[in-house]
Amino acid sequence: MIKLKPLLEYRSEDDYNSKPMTIDAIVDQFKTGKFDMNQYLYKGMTLNEQYYYSKPTLRSSRNTTNYYTNIMSYHPMWNEYPKRNMSAICTDARSLASQYNNGDVFYIFPEKDTMTGVCPALDIWLSFNKITTDTDRNMRGFNDILGKMLFDYNYKEDYSLNKNGLKLLEVLKKLNKDTMKFEMYNMFLKYNDKENMYDYITEYMSPEYNDFKKLPIGEIQLRTEGQGLELWFSSDCLIVYEGRYQDIKQKLGI
Repeated sequence: MIKLKPLLEYRSEDDYNSKPMTIDAIVDQFKTGKFDMNQYLYKGMTLNEQYYYSKPTLRSSRNTTNYYTNIMSYHPMWNEYPKRNMSAICTDARSLASQYNNGDVFYIFPEKDTMTGVCPALDIWLSFNKITTDTDRNMRGFNDILGKMLFDYNYKEDYSLNKNGLKLLEVLKKLNKDTMKFEMYNMFLKYNDKENMYDYITEYMSPEYNDFKKLPIGEIQLRTEGQGLELWFSSDCLIVYEGRYQDIKQKLGI
């Protein structure tokens, strides 16, 4: 049985503007050709309805500061990827989605042929190996370290805010031997032969260096078992509880 949870709480967690719909309204959306019944991803959620139409809105990272999200949203090296700060986070593996929120799995249908960003690991935190090696922490730990450096540089400005994404990139260029604490300079710049934190991040947070991929949703190979990958996209989408997928196909005569 699907577990109930207020829609307002769902919105605050996922930062998608979601409108509950009836099954007939969802079927009508598929009939427009905007969405494809065979192009979907998985997400584990606890919601109070079984069908939604969702639009992306500006989001921030949950359970941590927003620095890596701003970097992935505003740095030119990520320009060809969906905006991370305007995205829905999903997986290509049902088994991974079922581990979240008591096992309720929803099918997420982006607009047809939407471009997706594909992480090299099951979670974004585990997707930047060089940085985690240098810091002996995952990306959440790197966020914390970067936050301390930025606070030391200018405690009056919050560079984790979405509106300060471009400012963050400019300040990273100013974090160098003269402005960083000795141990931070050694950790990131000295032994990597980099002039500043912008240069460090440009190499070691690049999608190419870390084997990220960008693929149209139609080219994603779904997994029913085994370890999956984290994906994100930035289009409108339909959300359908997995137990109602066959009902929609039947109404569509598929």
